[in-house]
Amino acid sequence: MKTISTTALSKELGVSSKELFDTLVELKLIYRKEEKWHLTEKGKEYGGIVVPN
Repeated sequence: MKTISTTALSKELGVSSKELFDTLVELKLIYRKEEKWHLTEKGKEYGGIVVPN
């Protein structure tokens, strides 16, 4: 399966990274804890993955 970064996805959708993250939070796909982004179970179900830096 091909993966795409949030930066690339925001460019493909024509929105800023902030807008994309705000939307992902609103859809309950991700959340922020202790200055880090985390996937929710729903985010995982939709195929989201975390790639370590």
